[in-house]
Amino acid sequence: MNRASFRTIRVFWLLTTACLMAAGAAFADVTTFNNEAEFARKAKASGPFHAPGVLAGKSINVDSGRIVIKPGTGVIAVSAQKPADRQFTMVYVGNEAELSNLDISLGGPATAFGFLLHNETDGGIAGDSEFKITLFNGGKQVGETQVSAPAAGEIFVGLQSTEPFDMLTIREAKGGPQHGAKGDSDREFFGKFYTDAKAGKKGGGGAGGLVPPPMPPPPPLGQGGVAEKAAPKPGAAASFVDGLDSMQWTLIAVAGGAVVIAGGVTMLALLYLLFRGRPKKDA
Repeated sequence: MNRASFRTIRVFWLLTTACLMAAGAAFADVTTFNNEAEFARKAKASGPFHAPGVLAGKSINVDSGRIVIKPGTGVIAVSAQKPADRQFTMVYVGNEAELSNLDISLGGPATAFGFLLHNETDGGIAGDSEFKITLFNGGKQVGETQVSAPAAGEIFVGLQSTEPFDMLTIREAKGGPQHGAKGDSDREFFGKFYTDAKAGKKGGGGAGGLVPPPMPPPPPLGQGGVAEKAAPKPGAAASFVDGLDSMQWTLIAVAGGAVVIAGGVTMLALLYLLFRGRPKKDA
């Protein structure tokens, strides 16, 4: 192998390294806000948007698809009702779910998303609830952060990302069951949604501050409706995926990209050397 061949291979590997560095740079920085007004101003987010009244549904459509809320891992249904002490609805998971896990998709790319998080605990449960929020764009993870909610009370959570996203998942990493066997409970409620996603139309279901009528309370455990169905347990694969942090996702993406690109570079180098080394035919 002559010096020119080594030089060609070195150029291929430099291009490979540059591609991997560019892929790693696409992971977002996520800034969190706890002040609602500051978040709306700095992130240029529209809202608040309120969910329409829903009892034990498979999805909740907010503002004609601007925001769609679905059950997350281990959750069989989501509901939205207006508490007696509020002028807007709050979203919560089905009453057999152990943890408050939600999947939220957006009607278009966004760099900001915010919501009010209210927490209520009873019985022997104490301490803050912790949540892992992961951002995705086109099915690919682009960022994540963690937030805490007080054991009793509420907090505003605003997220601003340096990379666009069209979906986010909320996973309760630390907390108690919605209805414990000993009468203890740890329930979270989500409302007053903000985003800078441009999809949706003003005046759609639950948008623009419209308040839907209050819904009747969900059926007690074991008395009809979704309460009689056992919540499916997340499989091993889902639990493994949910447990990966941002560094592990980045390493997986870099390793996969390196394997694909290295294979292509090696094939191109071999083809180059093969055809370069073939003797020329005499005229």
